[in-house]
Amino acid sequence: MFDVPFWAPDGQRVGYGKVYEVPLEYVIESRDLNGEKPVKVLSDSRLAGSSCWLPDGRIIYVRWESPGNTGANLWGIRTTIETGEPAGKPRRITDWVGSTDSHLLTTSADGKRLALKKGNAQSDVYVAELLADGTRLKTPRRLTLDESNDEPKAWTADNKAVIFQSDRNGQWDIYKQGIDQAMAETVFASPENKSAWGLSPDGAWVFFTAQAGASAPRKLMRAPMASGAAQLVSNTEPDRRAAREWRTSEIRAQSCARLPSTFCAYGWIEPGQLILSSYDLVAGKRRELARVPDGTEFDVFPDGSGIAVALGDPAARRIRIISSTGETKAEFPVKGWSAIEHPNCAADSNGLYVTSVSQPGAATLLYVDLQGNARVLWQQKGSPDAWAIPSPDGRYLAIMGMTQTSDAWILENF
Repeated sequence: MFDVPFWAPDGQRVGYGKVYEVPLEYVIESRDLNGEKPVKVLSDSRLAGSSCWLPDGRIIYVRWESPGNTGANLWGIRTTIETGEPAGKPRRITDWVGSTDSHLLTTSADGKRLALKKGNAQSDVYVAELLADGTRLKTPRRLTLDESNDEPKAWTADNKAVIFQSDRNGQWDIYKQGIDQAMAETVFASPENKSAWGLSPDGAWVFFTAQAGASAPRKLMRAPMASGAAQLVSNTEPDRRAAREWRTSEIRAQSCARLPSTFCAYGWIEPGQLILSSYDLVAGKRRELARVPDGTEFDVFPDGSGIAVALGDPAARRIRIISSTGETKAEFPVKGWSAIEHPNCAADSNGLYVTSVSQPGAATLLYVDLQGNARVLWQQKGSPDAWAIPSPDGRYLAIMGMTQTSDAWILENF
């Protein structure tokens, strides 16, 4: 895809960002006014946000300071304005700590002042007690009290601790924290960035996807909850027919039921569809279950009866229930709500916890029964996202809540 375009100082070229998603690469380049003579200025998987071109020839841009996107700074690279060719090496301009939202760059006509939006967004784990068979919620309280980004992913099998991922050490690692404790314990840490997905049916293993670098494939891994080495589950879509298909096929998520069921499923994205497969943790056998056009996210029901999948355009997103053998059992909209995300199955398998981001500047957490009837549980104003994961006994929710700030800044002498 293309990012926000920007003018060269003499008005004879247009610069823009260009993003390749798999493997991830971000390029800044420019073309003349006929759309010809493309010139690459630089390529960097950590680029983010918009750019601007100064009268002195420098292109100013935003760059993440780590693969985990834990902070962003302004950088600059000198160019020859007439041709767009790079004429120097990138140089960092600012040294901001913790800024994760620095973009919308614009410059004064003389290039001596730079205006931008600068801010910070932080995700935290909240815990709340469920009432009325999981359809009502007591006021959530914040569990993780540090200044890092923390995102809940599962519960321990004994219902006493939340499994979450955090960037507190510069990359995303996996931790657990008791709901009555102030400090977290490390479950699994490594130099790779990880996305945790949940536990095995017996609660002995935590599953996650890992990437050694922005352009490397994601690997589906599992690590023992009792500490120990991680094991590879899969590194690509298992039935690919040619190596080139990896560039358009990527493992995205995994989910398991709870004992006595041993049903597990994982999914990967190909253009226009979500592909779901079941797999046997002991025998290592995999079987494709379903292909869901416009599918986005999914979760396995705790009783192993099937999978809940979110699909469709955000404005009219629906939920599809697929059996553990791959047949569609039901499909319905969430009545009265749109922009549905993050389906997570209730502990009793009779409903779902989903998020609606249809209202500007607010994330609304809903309980939805299997006929599409919704009840509001919690709304966090000022938050762009949220999700909730129930404890195995259905007594609590672990919630991802966000806080964010942003202000307009003017820079001089840069």
